[in-house]
Amino acid sequence: IEEHLQPALLAGYEAGNFQTQLYELSDTASGLLKEMQQTGIQQTSPSMLSPEFYQQVDRDQLILGWENVRLFFTYQWGYFTNNLILVAAHLAIILLLGFAIRFSGSLVAKNSNWYVFASRPFVTSVFIFFTTIGMLKTLAVDLGYPPDWDILIYLPIIIAATMLIDKIFMTQWQITLCSHLLIYSAITLLLSVAGIPGVLLYLFVFYASLLLLTYYLILFIRRWANPADRKITWAALLWSVFPLIIIIAGVSGYDQLAVTIFSRSLWVIVATITIRLMLLIISGVIELVLNNVPWNIIKNNAVTIVRQITPLLALLHIILWIAVVLTLTYFYPTLDEAFKAITSLQFTISTVTITPGSILSIVLIVYISILISKALQAFL
Repeated sequence: IEEHLQPALLAGYEAGNFQTQLYELSDTASGLLKEMQQTGIQQTSPSMLSPEFYQQVDRDQLILGWENVRLFFTYQWGYFTNNLILVAAHLAIILLLGFAIRFSGSLVAKNSNWYVFASRPFVTSVFIFFTTIGMLKTLAVDLGYPPDWDILIYLPIIIAATMLIDKIFMTQWQITLCSHLLIYSAITLLLSVAGIPGVLLYLFVFYASLLLLTYYLILFIRRWANPADRKITWAALLWSVFPLIIIIAGVSGYDQLAVTIFSRSLWVIVATITIRLMLLIISGVIELVLNNVPWNIIKNNAVTIVRQITPLLALLHIILWIAVVLTLTYFYPTLDEAFKAITSLQFTISTVTITPGSILSIVLIVYISILISKALQAFL
C-alpha cells in the first residue's frame, strides 16, 4: 500500500503546485485586465487635430505594420498547409450541408420562411457551420484550432451575414447601413489579429468613424427632404451618435477609449444580426420539418405552429443575446459565466425570493401548456 500510495501523494503534491500557479496566473490576468480597462478610459494620446499625433506615424511604424501583416499571412498560410485534413473536413461538411439545404428548397413553398435561405444554400451553410463553431468556442470548448483561428472563424460568419442581411431588413437604407458596419467589423478583426501598431489601428478607427458620420448625415438630410420618410429619419440620426462619440474621444486624446467603443459596438451589432439570423433559420428549419411529416394535420397547420412557437424561440434568443452582449462588453469572461450571472440574480418580495431562472421556468411551463392545449384542440 505504501509503495502505491507514494506516487499518488507525489502526484497530488504536484497538482497542488499547478493549482497554486493557476490561481497566481488568474490573479495576474485579472490585474492586467483591470489595468487595461483603467488605461482605456484615460487620455493616452495627443488630440487627432494636433501635429503631435501625426508625428507618431513615422516610417518605422509603417514598416512595423507591414512586417506584422506579412508575417501574419505567412503564418496563416503555414497553418493552412499543415492542417489540410482539418480544412478539407470543414469544406466537405460545408458542401454537404449546402447541397442538403439546396435540395430542401424543393420541399417547401416559395413563400415559406425556409425557402429564402434555401435559395442561397452555400452562404447559409457557411453561416450555420461557423456559427455553430463560434457558439462552441464561446462555451469554452477547445476545438484544437491553430493560433488565431479561434478568432478568424468569425470572419466567415460576418461575410455570410453580409450576404444574408437582406433577409432581415426590408428597406434599402437599412441593408446598406448594416452591410457597411459588417464590412468595418471584418476589417477591424483582420487588423487587430494581424497586430498592426496601435496608432495605425486608431487612424483607421477615427477616419472610418468620420466616414460613417458623413454617410449618416447625408442620409438624414435626404430623408428629411422627403416628408414620407421622416418617420424613420430619426433612426438614421440615432446611428450617427456611435461614430460621433468616437470622433469626440479621438479629438480629446482618448484613443484607447475610442478603439474600445468602436470594436465593442461593432461586435454587438454583429452579434445582434447573427442571433437574428439564427432565429430566422431555426424557424425556417422547424417549418421545413413540419411540412414534411407524414401527418396531414401537421402539414396543413405548419405555418400556424411556427407562428405559435416563434415567441418562445424569440425569448430564448433574447436571453442568448443578453449573455453574448455581457461577454462582449467584458462584464463576464465567458458565455457560461454570463448565463450563470443572469440566472443567479434574485430579488425578494415579502418572503418570496424570485430569480430570472424561476420566472423563465414559469413562462416556459405556461407557454408550453398553452401550445399543448391548442394542439389538442386542433387535433380533436
